[in-house]
This record gives sequence, structure tokens and C-alpha cells, in this order.
Amino acid sequence: MKEEWSTLYRAPQMHAESGAWLEGFSKRDAQAILIALPWTVLLSSLTCFMVLYALEAGLHLFLVVFERVVNASHYLIALGCALYVPVALLVERPSSCCRSGPRRSKEGWIAIGAVAACAVIALCYANSVHSLPDRKLWISFIHGSFAFRAATTGEFLLQIAWLWSAAGLRCEKGQSVPSWRRWSYSLLVLLWSFTWWVGDDQQLSVDDIPFFLGYSARVILFVYCVTRVFRKCARHCQCCCFCCRDEWVCLENLPCTPGRERLRYLLFYLLTRPPFLLIMNLPLGYPLAFLATWALLVRCGLILLIALSLRPAPTPVEEHEMERSTREQFDVLLALHLCDFSWETYQGAPVPAVVVISGCGHPELNGEYTQEGRDQNDFPIYKRDLPQHMERQAFLQNTDGVWEVVTKSTSSASSTSSDERWVYAEAESAETPTQVQGVWSEMGFKEGEEKDCTVSNAKLKITTGPGEAKRHHSVSGGCPLLDVQWLLAEQMGNLTSEDKG
Repeated sequence: MKEEWSTLYRAPQMHAESGAWLEGFSKRDAQAILIALPWTVLLSSLTCFMVLYALEAGLHLFLVVFERVVNASHYLIALGCALYVPVALLVERPSSCCRSGPRRSKEGWIAIGAVAACAVIALCYANSVHSLPDRKLWISFIHGSFAFRAATTGEFLLQIAWLWSAAGLRCEKGQSVPSWRRWSYSLLVLLWSFTWWVGDDQQLSVDDIPFFLGYSARVILFVYCVTRVFRKCARHCQCCCFCCRDEWVCLENLPCTPGRERLRYLLFYLLTRPPFLLIMNLPLGYPLAFLATWALLVRCGLILLIALSLRPAPTPVEEHEMERSTREQFDVLLALHLCDFSWETYQGAPVPAVVVISGCGHPELNGEYTQEGRDQNDFPIYKRDLPQHMERQAFLQNTDGVWEVVTKSTSSASSTSSDERWVYAEAESAETPTQVQGVWSEMGFKEGEEKDCTVSNAKLKITTGPGEAKRHHSVSGGCPLLDVQWLLAEQMGNLTSEDKG
């Protein structure tokens, strides 16, 4: 029977029962949207903003210019998020005149609402009036109008909504988010409300302790996410109520059937991926001046990523019966054999790791020889340990086009002159000893003969060791003018199973 792991291969685009693209991710989709795209945007945008902040710190005369650049970044973030909303409403929403196919799920529409909120928040930052940060301080806070503080609160609420959504996805049917968690998030929101303490056109001072206390809610949220990511280390820290109440377990015991259950499982995984969880809740952002615009960019980018993942899945392409049969019956061992044949076409036959000598007139030389590297001419060298009382090792090697078995002493007192040849065969075209077509010769084969007597032994055979590919024959060739190589190999037994004969 075929091993289960040999058929666990996904089609180019899986069928999404829930209608969401996330459930029908192919391997290439997952690599792009979970790895390549987020990290590319993160690193490139961080580099850009770090350069901008460095220039801003060194060139104080151009402070107003840099503030305009930051303000323009807010407009770009708002524009990017705002443009996706009509795309989701007009293009992705199936109708009789635009598109046919699955509709956006409930989770998808919630994600669209979060994207629209990002656009409004970025627009408020761009149009609101706020104080310029103090460049003499490495860490400085800024405050501004009612719209500015409302935008900072909305950005923090998006962080809470991210964790709240993950907590809701973890609950089984008929359950709700635990009351202690609701109270914890509510207390964090209440703590954040202290950031409204500072009025317009006032400079921050030591008296503004409630303001700093309010901003600590973002720090607490980040510490909570760190303890969840490194939960094994967090078990030793009982100072935080979150550490001892929540294990943040995965949905291991819940069903993962195709449809909404599988979508729920994948969305929970996406929201709780450690990089996304930490980046989303970094303690950066207004009213903290340092890298505030960059923090807004990555948060809006992650929310837009979720919305893209939940867009309606494309109409699945009808798969031919032969394609489906090939995919379902795909065998790993067969693929490995085919890869070996393709490699052999251009690089030559693979060198066996183990060879077996049989039929030799010297019984101690019969048995398995293990490859011990290659010589200076790239020929393999095989070694066999002889009985301990002989204090010698047998080496199967190529010397000037002659394959031979040479025994060498293992005693440190012996010199290299003690090397003795016992078996040899001339075969200049043989890359490995298994390819020798001629008859092997032995030294001192018959009883009563002298040591230097040489006789032929047609019974001596060298074959590949256990587990190596076995063939009746193989023929290869090519055309240098066309750069074409070909290989014709006849495998003994089935390609998908080892030959037992």
C-alpha cells in the first residue's frame, strides 16, 4: 500500500469550500503572502524611514520639509487603503454584470471595514494639527487636535481588534470570549483614554503623568504578545495576570473540515503568527514621535493583507481526470528516481555508496566496502575493515585506469611498502568498480602457488550495496552541437519499490 505521506501534495489551486481565497491557498500563494511580501514591505519601509529620520536629525533647517514628507506618507497610506474598498465592493463582489463566483465571507467584510478604518485614521493624521517633536530628545511625544487624538485612539483600537478576533476564532460554537479577557481589553482601552489628558498647544512636562500612563497601555499590550510568543519562558513569570490565565493554545482539538471550519483555523493561524503578532503590537506610533508613521504603515499593511487573504476565491479550474489521478497517486520514491535519472543524464551515473565483492578466492576480501571519499582524479575509494588479528584494511581504488583491491597495514609501525595488491582488473572507461566488464585477476588464488602468481577469476563479482538502484543496463549519449543529452536505463523491478530479488 502506498504511504500516506507520498500523496500529500496540493493542487496548484485548492478548492475553497468557504469561498475565501485563504482556504484555497496554493504553496506559491502562501510563500508570497505570508513570507515574501510582508518581510519585503517591512524591511524596505523601515530602511526608508530610518534614513528619513537620520536626515531629519542632522539637518534641522529642513525640519518643515521632512514634516511634509511624513504628511505625504499619511496621504499615501490613506489612498492605498481607500482604493481597495471600491475594488472589494465593485470587482470582488460577484454580480450578473461584473463577476460570477463565490461571495466574500462575513470575515472578509469585517476585514474590509478595518481597511476603511485605516484609511480614515491615516487621513486624520494627514489633516490634523499637532505639535512638532522636540529634536533634542531621543524619545519625544507629540499632541494635537481632537482629530489627531481620535486617530491615535483608533489605531490602538485596531490593535485590540486584532487580538479580539483571534480570541473569538479560538472559541467553539456556542461560546464567547471569556469575561476576564473582555475585562482586560476594556481596562487597556480605559487606560489608553488617559492620552487625552493633554490639551491643545501645550508642551508635555513632568506634570503630565496621566498622559504617559495612558501610553503605557501600548507597552503592556506588546509585553503580553511577547509572553504569548515565548510562552515557555513566560511560565516562569507570574507578575502579569495574562501569563497565568491564558495558554493561547491552537485549535488542535477542533474540527478542520473543508469550509468555514478550515477557514476559521487558517485565519486564526494567520492572526497569531509570531512575526505578525509582534509587528502589529510594537510599542511605536503616535503620540510617540519616533517611527510613528512607519508603525502606522505596517499595521495598515497587515490589515490589508488579511483583507486580501479573505477575498473571494477564484473559480476553480476543472482538472482533467489524468491530472487528478497523477496528483493523487504521486509517489515520492518515484520522483526521487526520476530526479536521479535527470541528474545522471548530464553528470554521469551516480556513484554507489556501498559495493559488495562476492566470489573472491580470498574469503576475507568478500563483503561490503563503504565509500571513503574520492581520489585526486575524482574516482571513488572504498574501504573494508579486515579481521582484527590481521591488522589490515582493504581498499578498492582506481590506479592509472586499473581497479584494484589493496590491503594496507593499520599498525603505526608498518611502512607504506607493506601495501599489497590482491585483486585487479583493467577498465579505463569504468567510472566505478561496478562498471568493470572484464574478468578480475587475483594474486595467489590456487593452493600451492607462489604469492606473485596471477590467475583469472570469472566468478568474482562487484555489485552495488543494499538500497542502491539496480538495473539490467543503461546507455547514454548526446549531441554536443545541439547540447542534448539522453539516457536510456532499464530498472530492475518497480521504480516505486526496492528490488527484493
